[in-house]
Amino acid sequence: MELLLKSGIKYYRKNFLQLVLSIVGIALGVAVVIAIDLANSSAIRAFDISMQSVSGKSTHQISSSFLLNDTLLSYIRSNSPKFIKTAPVVEKFVRINYPQRSTFTFLGIDPFSERYFRNYLSINNSDLLSIIGNVIYKPKSIFINEITANNFNLKIGDSLNIETDGKFYTVYIAGLLKFDNDYDNELSKNILISDISVAQDLFGINSQISRIDLILNNEDIELIKNLLPNGVILSSSQARSKAGQNMTESFRINLTAMSLLSLIVGMFLIYNTMTFSVVQRRRLIGLLRSLGVTREEIFRLVLFESSFIGIIGTFLGIISGIFLGEFLINLVTKTINDMYFVLQVKDVYISEITLVKGLILGLLATMFSALKPAYDASKVPPGIALIRSYDETTLQKKSKNYFFVGLILIVIGFIVLKLPSKNIYYSYIGVVPFFVGFALITPYSLIIFVNFVNKYVYKIFGSIGKLAARGITENLSKTTIAVAALSIALSAAIGIGTMVSSFRQTVIDWLNYKLKADIYASVPTNVSRFNDGTFEEWVVDSARSIDGIKAINLYRENQINYNGKIFHILAMKVQSFDNETFKEQIADKDKLWELFNKGDYAIISESYSYKNNMHAGDTLFIPTDKGIKPFPIIAVFYDYSSDIGLIFINLINYRKYFEDRLYSGIGLFVKDKNKVDEFAKNLENKINEKINFIVRTNSKLIESSIEVFDRTFLITNVLQILAIIVSFIGILSALMALQLEKSRQFAIFRANGLLSGQLWQYVIIQTGLMGLISGLFAIPLGNILAYILIDVINTRSFGWSIDFYFMPSFLFQALFVGISSAILAGLYPAFIMSKTPPALSLRNE
Repeated sequence: MELLLKSGIKYYRKNFLQLVLSIVGIALGVAVVIAIDLANSSAIRAFDISMQSVSGKSTHQISSSFLLNDTLLSYIRSNSPKFIKTAPVVEKFVRINYPQRSTFTFLGIDPFSERYFRNYLSINNSDLLSIIGNVIYKPKSIFINEITANNFNLKIGDSLNIETDGKFYTVYIAGLLKFDNDYDNELSKNILISDISVAQDLFGINSQISRIDLILNNEDIELIKNLLPNGVILSSSQARSKAGQNMTESFRINLTAMSLLSLIVGMFLIYNTMTFSVVQRRRLIGLLRSLGVTREEIFRLVLFESSFIGIIGTFLGIISGIFLGEFLINLVTKTINDMYFVLQVKDVYISEITLVKGLILGLLATMFSALKPAYDASKVPPGIALIRSYDETTLQKKSKNYFFVGLILIVIGFIVLKLPSKNIYYSYIGVVPFFVGFALITPYSLIIFVNFVNKYVYKIFGSIGKLAARGITENLSKTTIAVAALSIALSAAIGIGTMVSSFRQTVIDWLNYKLKADIYASVPTNVSRFNDGTFEEWVVDSARSIDGIKAINLYRENQINYNGKIFHILAMKVQSFDNETFKEQIADKDKLWELFNKGDYAIISESYSYKNNMHAGDTLFIPTDKGIKPFPIIAVFYDYSSDIGLIFINLINYRKYFEDRLYSGIGLFVKDKNKVDEFAKNLENKINEKINFIVRTNSKLIESSIEVFDRTFLITNVLQILAIIVSFIGILSALMALQLEKSRQFAIFRANGLLSGQLWQYVIIQTGLMGLISGLFAIPLGNILAYILIDVINTRSFGWSIDFYFMPSFLFQALFVGISSAILAGLYPAFIMSKTPPALSLRNE
């Protein structure tokens, strides 16, 4: 084995560039997986810390759909037969725009109740004791973590401007909190803390609180439930955290699955490298076998070499993934903030599980990819191994059989994907037979295609072109691998790109059809796809009072967390259902309109229907301030604003069951369509005297919605680009190895009179043709993959129906990348071969 290892080292010294490209390829594949996993785990940890910072050690929370009267706390304390730990809380998201825009949680607490709940607010903390008097007796006083204060260049006594629900408030730093342990510092660094009475006065919610935190034993739960009035909910703190994680689960799974795509391409790269190393040393392996080396020793040699490449590539990938994770975490955070909830993630959390996962994935991918080349190297008898044409003859004979096996695998893949299931991982596993099947049909397809274009190549490029085209099929064992690897990578780029573009166009069509009001207005929100900002009735009255307003739509959006389940309600008062498209309905639009306005009926979005298995005709039970109320579902509508799912109810019915008189948004119809911009400006000027009011025309709202969409899918586009980079390195490695391996053949050409320039022409035509073939093969596979992503995986992930849009730009892109990368890969071998004397290449060492 020692002599065999020396032989392997000599081979890789001679082909050092190929070795480097292989290591880089697997490193990039592992890096993408590691980076996405780190971004996901960092986001989850940040969310857990966020929940821990506001929930502390509470086991349960008492809340309602809006606010609680603080007399409920006194009632619970006085009517409990034994002492139960309770703490009132006012919680609100606020924004600070200096020095950079940041979102904080404003927490109003009762300091004397906190000793049981939050360590970093313990009454035993000396810093808290020293400033508690200032916080209670000075209006608008808060305290803040010392690290955060330093980041914002704040000190005790400084003022701080905050914004929430479009209103601006000035608060004063009464004290700074500093802790000896990093965890308490981390818990408190995104929180502004004040006495609960200060928070109530500041936000104008006297005698009201956001919730009551409790620490309960199992026997206390029923006791507390019996004390609560209708509409007030007792839920576990864990359920709130679980609901938040469930909201982002599909998003995180899809990111992980797409990152694995880069690793799959990296596996093809390792397969390329090991196969080429076996093919290039076939004669040497035959000689070694003739001299007594066993099959097992050859098998172990190839696996050892692949393990060496895999270990180096994996370790480099882990290190690169950590750095890449710091970039991707910002994209993941932006997407979560746009789609789900406010999340501050500033640090990459390096989990040991993630590192181990990356290590195992990298090594397993490498070993799995090397198994077949190792087996092929060991199974061939020594005499046959010395015959150079054996591989090519065997593959050409078996190519038709491989073709039919590949078609069968593709059909199996379709059957697997069409089986009823909501499991996202199962859907991605169903894609694997397509890739494997396509790789198997490549050899025979390559023969057919080259035979077809041969005469055209001859007409355009002459004898050199015909010779180059024939060389593709004469070296089928090598060219097949390169073409299949590049085709699969390009098809992944086409599939992802077509899916995102189709989704984008579907959303644009939906927005253009649905948004018919001339002007839309709301206060700034914390989450782009959820109007969590609210305003009072006077804003609506001010809008109505503007001369020239023909009609007005009113909206109230609210999320209710009931036992870990999210009810995302959109209560509305609109002019008609003319601009709604229903997937399911129990009657025509006129009848639906009548039912919606007169009774307790609900209309649900397609994603809510899919995720909760509810349809038109079913009854939805919604927790309200008057208890749980039944709402028969009269229709299911198409909606792309929330993958959580929306529940539409009439605004009058909403206010009948909820003690909530606020609004989230308004839509205005103007009489004179030529003065829409003028009306928008007038409304903005009128309302902005008191609150920060965002007024947008129809076209501007569509524009901003598409901006949010593009921002949401930015990370998907980044993954698409990374997959192309990995594939480019793969094809570079494969084609360079192929051309360098043909040095003896090129030397024979040169000895028979082929000029240096003609050799350049030969190599570029051959690699260009292989790139063209890869691009053409990728087009059908990429569109099939796009169909799977759109019709199967997207539906199972988010419950949305997306129209398929054929995107010619991606097809031209695939052809361009395929041809250019293949030609580029041939430049170095062409240069080397053109400068090498034929006699040197013909030496039989």
